[in-house]
Amino acid sequence: MCNLEVFAVFQATIYKKLAAEELEDQHREMITSEMRSQHIILLTKARECYYLTLDRLRSPGVDAKHPLNAELNSHIEEIESQLSRIDPDVMLVGGDGKLCVSLSGVQEIC
Repeated sequence: MCNLEVFAVFQATIYKKLAAEELEDQHREMITSEMRSQHIILLTKARECYYLTLDRLRSPGVDAKHPLNAELNSHIEEIESQLSRIDPDVMLVGGDGKLCVSLSGVQEIC
């Protein structure tokens, strides 16, 4: 493997920073729905990169004691926590960045 798992973590870090910058120094009343949507999309892309890394680390032939294994869960939990604080009723699925609304835990059509 040519460090693809490390690349995906770097990519996730970039998405997280972009998401933070999207709302940085903004008063709550100045945040538009478009800004909030972009923030959610960027956080979702970051989460997808972390999951991609997790998948790659579980591939056959990859060292199970890779240092990234220890930190991936905390990164994923942090992103999930941020997303749930934004809107607990929004479930983000798939690699296409589409938002799917969940009512009572039942996934709706995107």
